[in-house]
Amino acid sequence: MISFPAIDAAILLGIQLNMIRSIANAYHVEFKENLVKSIIGSLIGSISAAGVMKAIPGMGTILGGT
Repeated sequence: MISFPAIDAAILLGIQLNMIRSIANAYHVEFKENLVKSIIGSLIGSISAAGVMKAIPGMGTILGGT
């Protein structure tokens, strides 16, 4: 199966927003969608950058990835 990182990231963002919204409701905490989107976007960006580096032969090993 071929991975499509942009589509995966968009799907994950929606799923994670709903999960965090549910957790916020359960704990009676205000849910700020823009703040959550920026945090999730940062995390996805850093994870995808690490994934790109691991795709380059030798870079994953140099950077300590497996």
